Amino acid sequence: MNRKIYKISNIILWCLLVVNLIVFLSFTGSEQQHIVCENVNIEIDNQASGNYFVDREAVENTITNHLHILSIIGTAVEDLNPYVLENELLKNPFIKKVKVYKDIPGNLNIQIVQKRPLARVFTDKFDYYIDEDGGKFTFCNGYTARVPVVNGYFFESMVYKDSMVTPVGKMVYNYLKAIDTNSYYKSLTEEIYINEEGDLTIVPKLGPNEIIFGDDQDLSDKLNKLHTFYSKVLNTVGYNHYKSINLKFHNEVVCK
Repeated sequence: MNRKIYKISNIILWCLLVVNLIVFLSFTGSEQQHIVCENVNIEIDNQASGNYFVDREAVENTITNHLHILSIIGTAVEDLNPYVLENELLKNPFIKKVKVYKDIPGNLNIQIVQKRPLARVFTDKFDYYIDEDGGKFTFCNGYTARVPVVNGYFFESMVYKDSMVTPVGKMVYNYLKAIDTNSYYKSLTEEIYINEEGDLTIVPKLGPNEIIFGDDQDLSDKLNKLHTFYSKVLNTVGYNHYKSINLKFHNEVVCK
């Protein structure tokens, strides 16, 4: 008998909890209809990535223009659909990821991750960035990222949200990924030039006029050879002693 009473008590308790939850949610839902946005919290990964393609003003303008309102502050919270706003913000070519959510006090919270450029393609025909995923995005007139410039006989065009597709484009991207996590090689690389033979050629910030890699095969070995040559040879004879360093050949470094 006591067991039955205990079970019935538990059932009644759960029923009361469910009823209270439904009442709370109903109350919250009705209250939300009368709540207006009190504040807009926007977090942009400028400091983490060092990029400034997107700012607070651009984010707010995107939302107000889409909703045809003058200000987000004072707008009914129920009219701010996070899913819709996320999709609208993702149309910005400089935004990689975005998360939008509302909280009970009436704040709209927006977290944005910008695309991170590895290099800028700058030729007489094309001007765009290559991002860390091998994608392309347009040049921003208000801000220029400090990344290596790609030029020369490089003919891969800019297609929105396209990735590197040509053999030369993939070769350049592979080099950029190879040096991305190494501050030494990143600081060394000023310009990536594709010569008439299709060789990947680096114009360094310090040292010879050009470093010829050829293709992107055995990049790790070639970079190691380059580092050894700089530390063992150029540190001794001087950085301007040679006009070019050629790493195309296996197990040797050919200099002029």
